[in-house]
Amino acid sequence: MNLFEKTTQDEQKFAEFTAKIDSAVDTLSPYSDYVDLSLLKKVRESFTAKTDDFFRLDRKLNIGVIGQVKAGKSTFLNTLLFGGKKVLPSAATPKTASLTKIEYSEENKLVIEYYSAEEWRLLEDNAKVESEENEFVAAREIMKMCSEKGIDPYKYISEGSGEIRFDSAEQLMERLDDYVGEDGTYTALVKNVTIYINNPDLKDISVVDTPGLNDAIVSRTDRTRQFIELCDVVFFLSRTSQFLDKNDMRLLTSQLPQKGVKRVVMVGSQFDGAIHDNIYNCDSISEAITQTAEQLRDRARSIFSRNDTALGAVADSCRNPIFISAMCHNMSEKDSNEYDSQERCVDGNLNEYGDLTKDVLKNIGNIDEVRGIYERVIAEKDETMSEKARGFIPTSENELKTVLDDMKNSAQKNAELLRSSDKEELTKQKNFLSSQINGIKSSAEMVFGEMLASIERSKIETLHQLRDISLDCAKLNDKQGSETHTSSHRVSDSKWYRPSTWGKSHVEYSSYTTSYTYVDASDALENIRNFSNEACSGIEKSFYDSVDIIGTKRKLLNVIVENFDTSNEMYDPQLFRLLTEQTLNQIEFPVMDMDVSAEQSAISSKFSGEIRSGSDRSALRSLLADAIQRLLKTFEGKFTNEVAAFRKIIETMKNDFASRLIGNIEAEFDRLVSQLENKENEIRNYENILALFSNIK
Repeated sequence: MNLFEKTTQDEQKFAEFTAKIDSAVDTLSPYSDYVDLSLLKKVRESFTAKTDDFFRLDRKLNIGVIGQVKAGKSTFLNTLLFGGKKVLPSAATPKTASLTKIEYSEENKLVIEYYSAEEWRLLEDNAKVESEENEFVAAREIMKMCSEKGIDPYKYISEGSGEIRFDSAEQLMERLDDYVGEDGTYTALVKNVTIYINNPDLKDISVVDTPGLNDAIVSRTDRTRQFIELCDVVFFLSRTSQFLDKNDMRLLTSQLPQKGVKRVVMVGSQFDGAIHDNIYNCDSISEAITQTAEQLRDRARSIFSRNDTALGAVADSCRNPIFISAMCHNMSEKDSNEYDSQERCVDGNLNEYGDLTKDVLKNIGNIDEVRGIYERVIAEKDETMSEKARGFIPTSENELKTVLDDMKNSAQKNAELLRSSDKEELTKQKNFLSSQINGIKSSAEMVFGEMLASIERSKIETLHQLRDISLDCAKLNDKQGSETHTSSHRVSDSKWYRPSTWGKSHVEYSSYTTSYTYVDASDALENIRNFSNEACSGIEKSFYDSVDIIGTKRKLLNVIVENFDTSNEMYDPQLFRLLTEQTLNQIEFPVMDMDVSAEQSAISSKFSGEIRSGSDRSALRSLLADAIQRLLKTFEGKFTNEVAAFRKIIETMKNDFASRLIGNIEAEFDRLVSQLENKENEIRNYENILALFSNIK
């Protein structure tokens, strides 16, 4: 039974709307060389797809968990739906990210969808391309992964899908890891999985962990886009250590409102990481929690209070994010001796002042708040679906109106230009605009030059910070321990006046405490981990801080406005805004990672526990200093290389920005010049088109 039945009135309204689009297409079709009719057809296709999906018999409330790779989506869902058990493995890289759907069924089962033969052949072709672009790198990694597992891909691809039954969460974890785990036997072949669970709370609900739109595999990105279009509610996860970066904002502003998502829950994930970044500026863990949360809220309020976010109604909920740490929540529910290595690292990072309690961990985790929101979403599903149903026509009407207005304005602008110009005049305007491009090129180069200078300044500052961090982490503080010693001596019980006691005695015991100085080998291992974490975090942050995406966009748009007289030429500023956004969206920030197991093994193979001997303490300190120094040199090398590669990207943008503008201008002018060969007839065609627009209701 579907949640909402399409009434006769609904069918009539939908038919009227699609007929309106069809009528507009038929009306304008004689002038298809002058107007882009595919834009109208896309509005119709999108409307039909959304309404057909909404009213199908098995339609559920679609809840999407969206965020970039490493935003903590899987951990979030494991905590929310599976009591903290690691049922959904984390995707460490884009190649292991897959769209995972969780739905209700009386029978527990896992359904796997493999790549199609056509998709696999495309991956094989991409793997042969010697390019460092994500799509080709990921294809090579998938082929390598498949080869290492020694499996015949076409054996599974020819089957299309597979089905596995399970009885418990533990059994599901074991089987699922084979298909979507980072080192899973069949992970390379899997595009999507659906987990069906006998959990009545999931009835009429479909929860989806998406790989995100920054997935390196095109077919999975397309599947994510399709799902977003059908989404009703979105839990949007953004890592608090890089809260609401440019990739997050691109997804929010370019996808969600246009796709009909009416409710967004903004979740700042991995809150413990942001607290750790701030803890040394505070006097207690409680102060660090409060201060960090307020700073992140200020950022959200600042971003979503701007008029150009294009988020509409969902901006209100985005201004009030909630912050969670699924890991801290899970830590709060077990003893510290049960922590895994990652949890022990978090415990060490947050317990700087010795005031990290179970209650504080639960407060940082904050899962109860997000669980309450999730439960309200479920309880209010009828209202959410009703609102979405009411919005189909108004949303699509606005979309249609925008398309028609753009077509009409373009026709009107071209007609006016043809009336007021001849070939010689157009050539003059083209040359004039081209001359203005030189001004744009010069000014734009200054904007990108400022960005390059900022990157260089940030590089110098970050290298200094890395050295400071290395000095701190190379230190191994002495600790004080104590030991209780027990001694005994025999005491005579003989009394001269009592012959029966002669020759008898008893033992008396005494104890004393001595103190000693030692260093702990585990502290050395922790220092290595901390150095790696802080160095990676610091390097990544330096790139984000040095490139102000929003500020740069505003500067480039100002450059265009200052150099173009937009009142006297054909170009809409929106075109330049789009071009600017497309240019800046090409920026991909580096992600740092470092394997420190070799350095840790060099220490753990020689030392463990408390080291008391003065010579051994010196030896351990020397080993630690050498390990940190090696890591520092490695980090400095990787960082310097990343900066050089990043500079090349910015240099390319600087060089291409003005030339792309010139290309657009020249193409449009050349088209108009060709129309001037039959000027009067072309003007009549545009006048006829404008008359037709007045008849489209």
